Amino acid sequence: MKKSIVAVCAAVVLMINLAGCGKKSQHDVYKEIYTRYNEMQSFYAEVSITVKNEKMSSEYIARQFYEAPDKFSVVVDSPEEVAGSGYTAREGKYTLKSGFGDEKVLDIVFPNEKNTIFVCDFFEEYYKSEETFLETSGGITEKTTTLSCYLGGSNPKRFMQSLEVDNKTYLPLKLTTYDIDKKPVVVVKFLGFIRNAKPDQRLFD
Repeated sequence: MKKSIVAVCAAVVLMINLAGCGKKSQHDVYKEIYTRYNEMQSFYAEVSITVKNEKMSSEYIARQFYEAPDKFSVVVDSPEEVAGSGYTAREGKYTLKSGFGDEKVLDIVFPNEKNTIFVCDFFEEYYKSEETFLETSGGITEKTTTLSCYLGGSNPKRFMQSLEVDNKTYLPLKLTTYDIDKKPVVVVKFLGFIRNAKPDQRLFD
């Protein structure tokens, strides 16, 4: 009788241990996310961007391109009336583009614009200090991990961000920017994402 009880207990312990072998720990997930994105050199993304304010909400479908250290491009595909518009950034210079072929080079910089919609800028903000990383790390569930951080600057409309990552593919799912009242003001949903993609350099001209 004692032997059978011991055998059952041993079997239960073994089952519990084996069941946990394939499960990712929180540390493993954070480590893999860091490995994949800390030294990311480029990416291509298809996104849905929703911009909200007190009066209205607007949604855009767009493509994003990034190449380290300072090349960015956004091309809007819909709605139809603004299709083809967007902007490029290269070496600190911004070029606004309309869907009709018009371009305008600007000397000013939009410090919050990249932080709002580009995942590379979120990770730069998230990992830039140990204090930010420890205090604002988000939660992990069975399917996703959410990372959160406060944004630098004094814009109350761009106060903090959270990024939801798929635990299986480690691809970004949703990047949300909140105002100081923790209301979402910009929501970027990733419809497709290719890490270390090689963009056509003409995109940044």
